[in-house]
Amino acid sequence: MKYYDISMRIHEEMPLPQHDQNLKPLLSHQAALEAHELPRSRLEIDLRTGTHLIAPILARPDGDSVDLMSPTCVLTTCRLVDLSTAGDEIVETDLALFGIQAGEFILIKTRNSLEAGEGLEVQLTLEAARYLARIGVKGVGLDALALKKGHEREIIELLFERGCALLVGLRLKAVSYGSYRLIALPLRIEGAEASPVRALLLEGV
Repeated sequence: MKYYDISMRIHEEMPLPQHDQNLKPLLSHQAALEAHELPRSRLEIDLRTGTHLIAPILARPDGDSVDLMSPTCVLTTCRLVDLSTAGDEIVETDLALFGIQAGEFILIKTRNSLEAGEGLEVQLTLEAARYLARIGVKGVGLDALALKKGHEREIIELLFERGCALLVGLRLKAVSYGSYRLIALPLRIEGAEASPVRALLLEGV
């Protein structure tokens, strides 16, 4: 069985969204002071940093927090579609080429995966989100660091109204078009609007 780790490493110099450059994670290490003690590390991180799962509560106060989401939404078969030669935005006509069906979990590979952290990102448009919601996909995974500025709430509401899971910050450079098994379990953080995940794709299962 072959697997791909499609999550970002968490460190203080990791790429961040253009509008959130002040949200660098802070990792501190405390050495053992006594012979019988063990060293300890502490991480301060925004929950929407790096590869993460977004929960409905981010857009709606009555939505589920990340601890209430079913693990099966990100423990599922999926299909990667390659839009690495597309333009600066993902639009409906880009996605229509792939014959996306209801119930699929779709990972969208763009040049973000090839140029991680460099310049402006390729973003999912509201039009494309509306198209995916209309089809009724099970989930969407993006290789952008964040949702399109100014349309975050609308995109989240569109997708979650149809029960669609949303992963952000994937790293898909090494992965080709095709079907895989996705594992991207979040931390069970009570009341949280998002959680970092360790995302893996399994091939041949």
